[in-house]
Amino acid sequence: MAKYTLIHLSDLHIGNSERELNNTNQIVKSIGTSYTGVPVLITGDLAHSATKGQFKTMRSILNKLAKTNPILAVPGNHDYACMVYHGDLADGKIG
Repeated sequence: MAKYTLIHLSDLHIGNSERELNNTNQIVKSIGTSYTGVPVLITGDLAHSATKGQFKTMRSILNKLAKTNPILAVPGNHDYACMVYHGDLADGKIG
């Protein structure tokens, strides 16, 4: 049987707290350094309350990760408000 490696992150909640943001940045940096090329699946809430600022921060973080790893992000219920109210950021592209 073939062996595959996949990294799964869940519920980043960007914008919840400065501590969470710092943790997320450190995790992304570690993945890019130690697991270059390994696909990353991110599920659940990307943003905490779907503000434009949170989504801009999230995009910046995921753009850094996308330089070293293929990513697929599946938004959660906290991200839905952005799709409804901030259509300019909800263009279907993370990076």
